Amino acid sequence: MSRKNPKTPRSRSRRRAEQFEIMPIRPDLLPAVWEHVAPHLSAAVDQSEGLLSLDDVAEAALTGEMLVWLVSQPKIGKITAAFTTRFIAYPAKSALAVDLVGGSELSRWHRMALSKITEYARSIGCDHLEGYGRAAWGRILKNDGWRTAYQAYYRDL
Repeated sequence: MSRKNPKTPRSRSRRRAEQFEIMPIRPDLLPAVWEHVAPHLSAAVDQSEGLLSLDDVAEAALTGEMLVWLVSQPKIGKITAAFTTRFIAYPAKSALAVDLVGGSELSRWHRMALSKITEYARSIGCDHLEGYGRAAWGRILKNDGWRTAYQAYYRDL
């Protein structure tokens, strides 16, 4: 007679999420990994309407103005994505902003990243999260309790 494993089996999506590790990169360690992270942030920087460059991101991360996060799959030695956050102090509240996100397999790791970002934002006293990006982000994030606050429009002078 075979015995069944008393442990509850993990769902397939949970197992897939566990393949990822999401961590902030300390400013002093950024130079060691920047060449692997920069390509992931490049597409997001290209969508910034020329507001910043990869060099600007690196400088802001080195000074602590931005925090670069790494999404990796340690078991296969792969960097999957990267994103940046920054603290914003408004007169009445404070926020953690997610500015740049780039990489692949977003559907597999974004909820884990949101959990880590939320935990970090609470630890530094933020009142809310905010993010910037293409309209597609609204469709992705609405299932996680995000709402569109405003649209940004640009006109060159």
